[in-house]
Amino acid sequence: MNRFVQPEILDGLPADDPEAKQSRRDLERLNGIMGNSRLLAKGIASLPKPPEKIVEIGAGNGTLLLKALRTLPRPEQESQITFLDLVDLITLEVKEEYASLGWAVTVKTGDVRDTLDEKADLVLANLFLHHFTDPDLAELLSLIRNHTKHFFCVEPRRSRIALLAASLVRLVGCNRVTRHDAVVSVRAGFRDDDLSTLWDQEENWDLQEELSPPFSHFFLATEKP
Repeated sequence: MNRFVQPEILDGLPADDPEAKQSRRDLERLNGIMGNSRLLAKGIASLPKPPEKIVEIGAGNGTLLLKALRTLPRPEQESQITFLDLVDLITLEVKEEYASLGWAVTVKTGDVRDTLDEKADLVLANLFLHHFTDPDLAELLSLIRNHTKHFFCVEPRRSRIALLAASLVRLVGCNRVTRHDAVVSVRAGFRDDDLSTLWDQEENWDLQEELSPPFSHFFLATEKP
């Protein structure tokens, strides 16, 4: 199955559109089914040193990373998370929950290629990279390499079984936006060494890319000491 990137309905809806709000709630449910907060926690725990500064690109409402951090040790000193997205969906309540875990929150809005302008111990993404065509994605990954020593992401797995599952999300109550976008996301997803190839195989990076059952694709890049 070749990779095929198409526009997703949610990306074109205003943030306060009722269908957009419902679709974001659908995505939280689907993230739970896919176990993506567990994968984010796994990625953070795998680092040789706990990060003090994290940047999440395409962050949405910030709740997925919050779930992951609840399962990890509290940082020894107050640490920083910067969320990058086209719109600010991070509520005051979510920011306060991060603060209670020892994390201060900053939000930047705009195209990630313009707002990723600071160094971080870790850059991460969840269900975001598949929105980009290969040439644009290669450009974005190059930018990420220049701003961190550790990057990982969780993306849709491009496979026939994932495509079948995406076509059945109506069974868990997803609206017409999510039903459309789920199928589009899988077709634009990743498999094998797709992301490793786009990352550009450099000897000073350790790359890990694998299926994370049932329907996720995990990629981790760590700069060698």
